[in-house]
Amino acid sequence: MKLLRNIITLFTVVLLWCCVLPVSAQVQSKPHWVGNKESSYNKRRSNDTYEIIKVENFGPDINVLRRERLEVLAMEISERNGHQGVPAVIEPIGAADSYGCHREARIVFELPRRSVYRVMLIDDHEVFEDNLDMTYDFTLYQIYAVSRCNVEPVFDNFNIVKTDNAQATVLSIIPGVGQLYKEQFAKAFTIWGLEAGLISAAIIFNYEGNKYKDMPHNSKELGYKEFRNLSLMAAGVVYIYNLIDAAVSKGPRRLHIEKNSGTKMSIAPALFNDGSAGVAFSWSF
Repeated sequence: MKLLRNIITLFTVVLLWCCVLPVSAQVQSKPHWVGNKESSYNKRRSNDTYEIIKVENFGPDINVLRRERLEVLAMEISERNGHQGVPAVIEPIGAADSYGCHREARIVFELPRRSVYRVMLIDDHEVFEDNLDMTYDFTLYQIYAVSRCNVEPVFDNFNIVKTDNAQATVLSIIPGVGQLYKEQFAKAFTIWGLEAGLISAAIIFNYEGNKYKDMPHNSKELGYKEFRNLSLMAAGVVYIYNLIDAAVSKGPRRLHIEKNSGTKMSIAPALFNDGSAGVAFSWSF
């Protein structure tokens, strides 16, 4: 009877997870670049006329966060380049997006000498968070391409791509590996636990049933064999779910940096942070 209770508990857990996992499959992970360091992307640039900078701001109103995002970036540029205490002038470039915000701009510091940085938003991601005091906040993660001081940048092509579902499906031939590829770690561990538990249960049921195989018309043998078959069927259902989930669930967005096609040469005067002047030369092809 103890074994039977354990089996009922096992199948209850399987049923609960089969209900929970499809819901969790709809939750999209943070973009891959949120957790990566800036240096990992700066290494992929084709030229040194710009750098990759990540910033984030948070507050209760996501629309305000979007409108203020260039001010937050200007503060970050100021701290990195020694412009503290100097007000920044933001000069938008191009048309505003659907939120009334600009994806490109020039950020200008007039003192002690005119310093201009051209910036371009590559991607952003908002996260909604509940607080313990029943209030809530949004966090807006952003990643930008920012030119060197007083240098006309040669920006590379920035492509935001979704995780390859075809590759995830192939990897899921081994249960859970496709979920690991999509960085859905809790889901992968759950699939492993369910498969291991169900296959182990099938082996135990088969072993227990074989103890009674020499007894004619033995109900215990039939009962164990039925539980064995149910365990194998449940393991098969989890395996099929593992393949379908890998094929359709949303993984994190990834940033790919590629050289601009064609040949382009850029020569521009440059003023460096130590006060010296020079010429910035960039050649891309």
